[in-house]
Amino acid sequence: MKELTKAKSTRSYMVLFLMICTGARVSGILNLKHSYIDKVNCTLFIDEKKTDTSSRYVQIGRDDMQHLINYLNINPIDMTGYVFAKYGKVVTNAAVNKTLGKLCDKLNTYKRTSHSLRHTLYILIISRLFLFTTFQKD
Repeated sequence: MKELTKAKSTRSYMVLFLMICTGARVSGILNLKHSYIDKVNCTLFIDEKKTDTSSRYVQIGRDDMQHLINYLNINPIDMTGYVFAKYGKVVTNAAVNKTLGKLCDKLNTYKRTSHSLRHTLYILIISRLFLFTTFQKD
């Protein structure tokens, strides 16, 4: 799915791309400001409000940062400073979920929401860690 999210340079596609790269909630990505992006060190400040420890710095890969930079270069900076705002309005969760539904259709899988995408990502990570740990013990 990550490769599919790189196919278009729309706000919804980039939100999904960064959710996959960071494991962040959709709200954390929607709250991303230009000043939160460290292009040199490939880090993003994710400003989530869910818990006291939700706000954090997350490192992403160089190729992923380059994809974000390419997106930023072709999309004008909004006066609000938010990466995913246009004319003062941030893209909606509903628009992101609609795009995710289209991507799920392309992958011939059941439709998910941005919230369930996050949980799916963590389940995949945990299962791979479990398999790796099991393999190491044998």
